[in-house]
Amino acid sequence: MVCRQYALSSTVIAQVRTASWLDDAQIQSIYHTALHDPEVFGEHSDGWTRDQVLTTVVARARADIRYNPIWRPQRRSGLHTRLEINLEHDMAQMPRERLSALLRLPQAAAEAEHQLTSRLREIAGRRGMSEREARQEFYELRSQAPRGRQPRATDAERADLGLIPADPATRFALASMEERGPVRAPVREVDQWITVAPGSSTDPATTVAEVGVSSVSDRIELRYGDGHIEARQASDHDHIASITAQARTGRLSQTDAAGYAGLPPIPRADRNGWRVRCEVCGQFVGTQPHQCRGRTRVDTHPGTHHLDNGGELTVPPTGAIQRVLEDSEETETPVEIPVTYTGPAIIDDGTGAVTVSGTVRVRSGVSAIAEMESRNFSNLSFDDGGLDDTLHCERCGSGTCEHTSHTRAVLHQHLRRFGGIEPRPERTATAQATLISLSQRPTAPTATPVAPTPAVTRPPTLVFAEDPEAFRDFARLGASDGVPFNEGPALAGYAAGPDGEPTRFGVELEYYGEQGHRVRDAIVASGLVQSRTMNGYHDSAYRGWPTWSLEHDSSVDGELVTPVLSDTRQCWSQLQTACQAIHGAGATTDYAGSHVNISAATMGADQAFRLAHLFRAHQEDLARMGRTRGSIREPHYNPPLPDPGMTAWTQNDHYTMVRTMGRSEVNFAHLDARNPDTSRIEFRFPDASHDAGVIQGQVKLCAALTNYARATPDIPIGEHQPRGLHRRQHRAARFMALPATEWGIHTAGIRNLIDSLFDRDVDREQMARLWGRGNFF
Repeated sequence: MVCRQYALSSTVIAQVRTASWLDDAQIQSIYHTALHDPEVFGEHSDGWTRDQVLTTVVARARADIRYNPIWRPQRRSGLHTRLEINLEHDMAQMPRERLSALLRLPQAAAEAEHQLTSRLREIAGRRGMSEREARQEFYELRSQAPRGRQPRATDAERADLGLIPADPATRFALASMEERGPVRAPVREVDQWITVAPGSSTDPATTVAEVGVSSVSDRIELRYGDGHIEARQASDHDHIASITAQARTGRLSQTDAAGYAGLPPIPRADRNGWRVRCEVCGQFVGTQPHQCRGRTRVDTHPGTHHLDNGGELTVPPTGAIQRVLEDSEETETPVEIPVTYTGPAIIDDGTGAVTVSGTVRVRSGVSAIAEMESRNFSNLSFDDGGLDDTLHCERCGSGTCEHTSHTRAVLHQHLRRFGGIEPRPERTATAQATLISLSQRPTAPTATPVAPTPAVTRPPTLVFAEDPEAFRDFARLGASDGVPFNEGPALAGYAAGPDGEPTRFGVELEYYGEQGHRVRDAIVASGLVQSRTMNGYHDSAYRGWPTWSLEHDSSVDGELVTPVLSDTRQCWSQLQTACQAIHGAGATTDYAGSHVNISAATMGADQAFRLAHLFRAHQEDLARMGRTRGSIREPHYNPPLPDPGMTAWTQNDHYTMVRTMGRSEVNFAHLDARNPDTSRIEFRFPDASHDAGVIQGQVKLCAALTNYARATPDIPIGEHQPRGLHRRQHRAARFMALPATEWGIHTAGIRNLIDSLFDRDVDREQMARLWGRGNFF
C-alpha cells in the first residue's frame, strides 16, 4: 500500500492503531485525508522546514517504541529494527507532505474516532438501540461491504462524514444503518418544556415559546413561535438545574431565552437528541451518569505489576476477577474492574509521566475476555471501545486520550496473558488465543529421548510482509533441505492456546506399503504401542484417544493415531519416534493423507464461520503446505473447502451445514460445544508425511489458524483464493523463479498470513520452509 511504502509511515500507523479502536483500513483512510486534504485536520506545522517535521515525527516514533506500554519486548525490538534499518532511506526520500500527514495522524485519528463514536450514538438513539448494539451492527455491516476497488467518497458523502473515515466499508455500513428502521421506539433527551413569557416582538420566527431541558444530558432546545426548534449546549448539568429551578418561580422571560440562544449550537441537532438504551438495565439514558442496577465491582485489594516500558499497572488479582466473572455469568451482569496505570508516556511531541485511573467494564461470564478478541485486540475495550468505562487521565484531563486507551489495552493484555494462573514466559504480545476447555487425557509411555537439533543463529526479526526475498530464501531451503524439527515446547503465540488450557492436538499418520507387517513391527519396537493387532477404524476415537493406536483404514494400508498430545518435549519426542519408525520400515506416503486435529471446546459457530473464510482466503497456499512434490494422490480424496456462504453461521444451522464439508480440507463435523472433551477441528492435508518437521509445522499452522479465527472478528468475508489458481494461469511450474515484482505480488497473501499468525523467527522460518517444500495443485 502506498501509505506503507516507507518503514517510518508503517511504524507510525501501527503506533496510532494502539490508541484507537479503528481498524487498519480506517486509519489509512485518515492518513490519506490528512495527506491530500491538510486543511481538514489542520496544519499546525505551517512554516516548519522539512527537517523540523522529520525530526519531530522520528522522535515521536522512537519515543512510542520505548514508552508505549502495549508493546511486548519482541514487538518493541521488531519495531525498532524496522524503523532504524530503513530510517536513512526514509529521511532522504520521504516527501514533506507525507511527513506532515504522519505528524498530524495521532490527533487526526483521535478526532475521527470521536466523530464516528458520536455518529453511531446518534444512530443508536434514533433507532432505539444501545451503543453496543449499534457498534456490533456497524462491525457486521463493514464485514459485508462490497470487496475490491470501490468509488471514492463523493463531495456530498465527504461533507456528511466530516472527519469520519471515508473508507468504502465504513461508508457502506453507516449508509446501511441509516436506512434501517427503529429497533425500539426512540425516546427524546428533552423531557421537560418550560413556557416563556411573550415579549415585545410579534415575529414568531424570533420569539421563543418554550425552552426544553433534559434530565439526562446538557441539551437545551428552543421552540419558536413558528414551530422550528434550535438546540444548544449548556455549560454543564448544573446549568440545566438552574434553569429548572428558575422556572419554579414563574415563567422564563424572552431575555432568559435570548441568553440560552447565545449558547454553543449542537452540531447535527436535527439528527440527534435521542436517548440511547443502557445495555445492562434497559433504561434509555443520556450523557449523564445513571443509576444502573446491574453492575458488579471487583473490590479485592489490588496488586502492582511492573511493565516492560518502566510503568506500573495496579489491578485486582486476576484470580479474583475470574471468580467475580463466574459469579456474574448466570445473571449476565457486567463487571467493573478498577485499574491504575502510572508510568512514562508521550505527551504532545515529548515524553513525561502520566497517571490514568478509573474502571474498565467487562461483560459477564469468563468468556467475556475471549469474546472481545480481535486482530487489533489492544485497541478494543472489553465493552466495545470503552463505551462505559470511567478511565480518566490526570495529565490530559480526559477520558478519551491515547493514555486511557493504552491503559485499557494493558489491562486487556494482562488478563489474557495471566488469566489468574502462573504466566508462561514464552507468551508474546500477539498471543490472543481464546479459552479452550479440554480435559487431561493420558499419553503414551516415554519413548527413547531424541538428540537435540543443533541451534542455528537467525536474524533477530523476520518480517516476510516487508521482505519477499527473505521468504523466497527460506522457501528454497524448505525445497532443498526440508523442514526443521524443534524440540518441545514448540507452540507459541496463537498456536499455543490460552494460558491455563493450552492447545491440545492429535495426528493421524497414514502409511502405504506392500509389507505392512514391517511397519507394525517397527512401531511396536518403538514402544509406542504394545501389540501388533490392528484396531478397527476410529477405534481410538470411540475410546477417547487414551493411547497410541494402530488402526485399519480402507483407503490406505494403515494409520498410526496419536493420543491427545500437548506441547511438551515428551510428546514431540514420541511423535518424532513414530515418524522415524514408520519411515525406517519402508512405508511410503503414496495415496495417503495427513489429518491434524486441534482442540476447539469453546469454539462457536460464528468463529467456525470465520475460520472457513480465513482458510478459503488462503486456500491455494495452505493446500501447498500439505502437498508433496510429485504427489500421485488424486484430488478427490481432498476436495477444496466449499464456500461457507456470506451469512454468519448460527449454532442452529451450524450442525447441518458443516457436515457437508466432512471430506474437505477443513472438517467441522466434530465441533460440538455440547461435548467439549471431544470438540475439535480436523484439518485434512492432501498428502501424508512421515517427516517430524513437516508434521510439527502443520500442527503449528492448524493451531494458529484455529485460534486466530477465534480471536479475530474482522476477518474478511468472501475474499477467497481458489485452489489451482497458479496452475491454471501457467505460473506454478516456474513459481520459485518468478521475477521479484511478480514474486512479491503472488506471495503477499501467505507472507502476511505467516507474519500475522506467528511472532517468533523460528516459527516464521518453519512456515516458509513448509510452504517451500510443497507444491501447488
